[in-house]
Amino acid sequence: QIADEAFRRGLDSMGQKKIKSGKMPMLLENTAVGGLFWRVLHPFSAAAIQQ
Repeated sequence: QIADEAFRRGLDSMGQKKIKSGKMPMLLENTAVGGLFWRVLHPFSAAAIQQ
C-alpha cells in the first residue's frame, strides 16, 4: 500500500511545468504540515539556541 502510494505520487509529479510566480492560496497535505512546522520552529528550540 505504501509503495503504491509512493509510485502514484511519483507518476503525478512527472511532466510538471513551472507556473508564473505570484501570491496564491496554498493547500497542504496533513502529512506535510508537521515537517513544515518543524523546519520553522526548530531554530527556536533550546538546543539550537544553545549552539
